[in-house]
Amino acid sequence: MYCYITKCGCVRRCKPCCASPSVLAAPATPPQATVLATQTFDPSQASGYTQGKLLQYNGAVYVVGKNNPSGTPGSSPDFIRIAA
Repeated sequence: MYCYITKCGCVRRCKPCCASPSVLAAPATPPQATVLATQTFDPSQASGYTQGKLLQYNGAVYVVGKNNPSGTPGSSPDFIRIAA
């Protein structure tokens, strides 16, 4: 499954939230492996995370959906799971 980060700043799975996805899109042929620059989620730093930051938490990868998120990945809508 691929995610799109759209011009309006939203992150969505499969379908963009506005007409023209701009940053990430599914390649014609999926790569064998993708390396993501992620950081381990730290609750003490969570209020400083910005939209689009990639985080690892409990073996999954999440993208921060809004600036200054609250809660924890997996239980807060402020974090969007993009890989298991």
